[in-house]
Amino acid sequence: MLKKVWEWIEKGRRRRLLFIAVSVVVFGLLFVIVGGYFKTKRFVERDPGFCALCHKTREAYTLWTRSEHQHVVCQDCHHETQEESLQMLVAHMFQNKSPDGKLGTKSHSPKVEINSCLECHIKHDQDWPAIDASIGHKIHVKKAKVNCLKCHSRSIHRFKDAAESCLDCHKSRKFLRGGMERLHCLSCHNFLNDQQSLLPDRSICLDCHQSQGIMKSPIPNDAPMAKFPCWACHHPHSEEPALVSCTSCHKKMSESGFHRIKAHADCLKCHEPHEWKSRPRDCTSCHKNKISHYAHKACWECHSFKKGKAP
Repeated sequence: MLKKVWEWIEKGRRRRLLFIAVSVVVFGLLFVIVGGYFKTKRFVERDPGFCALCHKTREAYTLWTRSEHQHVVCQDCHHETQEESLQMLVAHMFQNKSPDGKLGTKSHSPKVEINSCLECHIKHDQDWPAIDASIGHKIHVKKAKVNCLKCHSRSIHRFKDAAESCLDCHKSRKFLRGGMERLHCLSCHNFLNDQQSLLPDRSICLDCHQSQGIMKSPIPNDAPMAKFPCWACHHPHSEEPALVSCTSCHKKMSESGFHRIKAHADCLKCHEPHEWKSRPRDCTSCHKNKISHYAHKACWECHSFKKGKAP
């Protein structure tokens, strides 16, 4: 009797040990499978090494490793579905196909969406420039819905704002003259300012001209046109003439008084640029024989330039 009881106990213990052993093996396999799945999933979805399997020797990958985004994983910007990612992994491991080859019924075409850029550049992370307050991005991104890459990926992964990118859309705004042809568009159009317009104000023009020593004459604060932006008269993007005709604003001036005389048609002969006030010496520079003619009076005290008739 005792022998049978002992055999029964021994058999039960062996069953338990077998059950424990099988359980350990099963759970071990499950752990390896699940762990391998998540490790593979992370490798496919979060590791640049997955992209490097095929792209490491390609220019795009090399440029990425040298770019401002070298610490951003490829998959943060290049979005694909899990199915597409899995197809790529299977194709690479078992079919020896590159991402440029066909993957089943689909091809490898990682998309870079505008939100990929905005996720970093509008959250005010100090590691990345914030663009949501800048007028240039308000106009192009928020209003016109221009994809970031249209301007920032002239060369893949370099993310430079090349002047050629501006000219893709603004072909008529190329610098044509005046020594400004070598300037980048953003030299005048402050894309990152928080103002309400991309048009340059006087300070931008003056700072550049003064720093290069090409300011021909100062603009007094009390000058009639001191409140105007420079581009009201100067059009660097236009063909001839770059200087707008004065009569475009002063439409009837050529019909008034001595302005009607053909020799007086060139406004700049009498009006000093930027100051615009006339002096007797402006008249006597042409009328040399009149230098001593009523020298104590200004010429226009007798000769009307504004009234309808010339005396």
